[in-house]
Amino acid sequence: MRLEVSFQADRDLGQVYADGYLKFGAKRADRYLLGLTEAIERLVEFPFANRLLSEFNPPLRCHQFRAHLVFYRVDDDTVRVIRIRHGREASIRD
Repeated sequence: MRLEVSFQADRDLGQVYADGYLKFGAKRADRYLLGLTEAIERLVEFPFANRLLSEFNPPLRCHQFRAHLVFYRVDDDTVRVIRIRHGREASIRD
């Protein structure tokens, strides 16, 4: 299994860090981003651990890491991270 992170998800990671940096400082933002990145990398080991959300087209899986949700799908031998959103956000779209 391999990992692929979409352009939007990569941009989301940058925004997570920037928001954390502004609110909590560099040290906490660094730790949070490291934990989130490690959680995303673990999806490769356990890609089907999260339930399938059929309300999305195509259906997605969602992994919660603290305050954030990682939306992804599994295609053949690839975990594709689509978006990373804060749990308060109502949509995976901008």
